[in-house]
Amino acid sequence: ATALRVEVRDGGRQVVNLRLPLTVGRFALDRVPGLTGEAADRVRDALRVGMKGPVLEVDEGDGDGVRIVLE
Repeated sequence: ATALRVEVRDGGRQVVNLRLPLTVGRFALDRVPGLTGEAADRVRDALRVGMKGPVLEVDEGDGDGVRIVLE
């Protein structure tokens, strides 16, 4: 993986769609709205083992959620 994509939905509307280089993405994880510390740790683990593709999808209902993909 060379990039981290962060997508955030609010009320069913996409409000964030960022593609960050991994070096920046690792630090940005702690600032993603709706992402718990436990979820951020799961993403860091996926980065550590070199996983690619969707690694986390949080659906909070009412169209709110977070999706993180390693590209």
